[in-house]
Amino acid sequence: MSTAMECQASTTPLPASIVVTRPIGQAQSLSDRIAAMGLTTTAFPLLDILPAPDELEIDSAASRLHDYAMVVFVSANAVDAFLPRVAHWPDRLACAVVGEGTRMRLAQFGLDEDSIKIVSPWPGQSQDSKSLFARLDLATLRHRRVLIVRAESGRDYLARALTKNQVWVDCIAAYRRIAPEMDATRIARLSALLEQRHCWVMTSGESVAVLLEMAKTIHGLRGARDAREQYLLVSHHRIAASARSLGFARIITCGTGDDAIVSCLRSLLERK
Repeated sequence: MSTAMECQASTTPLPASIVVTRPIGQAQSLSDRIAAMGLTTTAFPLLDILPAPDELEIDSAASRLHDYAMVVFVSANAVDAFLPRVAHWPDRLACAVVGEGTRMRLAQFGLDEDSIKIVSPWPGQSQDSKSLFARLDLATLRHRRVLIVRAESGRDYLARALTKNQVWVDCIAAYRRIAPEMDATRIARLSALLEQRHCWVMTSGESVAVLLEMAKTIHGLRGARDAREQYLLVSHHRIAASARSLGFARIITCGTGDDAIVSCLRSLLERK
């Protein structure tokens, strides 16, 4: 029976070792904040970020920004993949972002609220496509064109919702997310991790599926069992539902973003 729990649940046990599963280059800041709470952290990326298969499509969109009323970046990875190809950002072109991490990455490229309009979910709301859609001014976007910069795979909710409201949408795949190669080093590290229970920070449903498949690959049914006995700290109810469907039971649901993850862990530590 699944026992998905909100992070405030006082009876939730918390392993002292936290596994951060973000791609290489994106885990250090969160790992440092978790370590500052006295917890042991281990980086074990469950997704690799690779360039898009068709980079000409990105260059084409980057050269036609004047055609758009808004550009939506679904992640910091989308910003990293797209903005280096932009020669000039039109003065009145607005941006929309799903999370604060993406907003911060925009600022590193010189795009902040002092220079352009940036739309994001309301404070305190989930950092996801539905919350972003609720913030958009559809009246000003109707019969105009919006560019969504995203991964090769992902949810189509925002594109569908905009299209239903008579907004013309172009989506480009700026990067790919794939499971890392299972070399000898990774196999040994995962085997060691599965020998004990840890709390795995999961910020995508894909990561949960990758963990289970990796465990099956190296240890078969025993590996799948060991993986399902791990604790998962997930950043969205959608990820929790995906984990439950894969047979995981020790699921702690917190909010999206690093602040929510750290706050949830701190709350659990106080109740331990």
